[in-house]
Amino acid sequence: MGGNLEDRSFRMKHGLDHIRQTISARNASYETWGWKHPQPHAYLEQVIPGLRNPRVIMVTRDLTANAAGLLAREMNDAAKAIRQSMLHTRNNIQFVRKHRLPTLMVSYEKLLVSSEEVIQEIAHFCDIDVDQGKIAEAAEFVRPGGYQASEATRTPKE
Repeated sequence: MGGNLEDRSFRMKHGLDHIRQTISARNASYETWGWKHPQPHAYLEQVIPGLRNPRVIMVTRDLTANAAGLLAREMNDAAKAIRQSMLHTRNNIQFVRKHRLPTLMVSYEKLLVSSEEVIQEIAHFCDIDVDQGKIAEAAEFVRPGGYQASEATRTPKE
């Protein structure tokens, strides 16, 4: 998935046909599955018909923290980074409002502070039964500094 845990199969640079093929293959292989992408509004509308029982988990992040991340990765203008962060959030909210898909809003900061509680909310929203061991494993994964990229996740797979 790469260092930022985004599923590279869902990048628009591969084209909609590739994304649709990936969806079809995942539907055939898994009862429940999903992917992470920070700007799904760029293509999600066009692939919704191929999704089985779609649900949206919209993770929001503190505006300042998100802008700082943009500054560190790709921008050198703080005002532009804040505007970009606000635009991405606005686009995602507009998408959710337009399509009325089942949606869970998750605060990234709350996830860090109350990991097990938020993980349980996500599991319930996705109708997935998880035991306390799996919740603890997931909580360790999201703990700051807890995720350590393996060789497989450091190597881009495109």
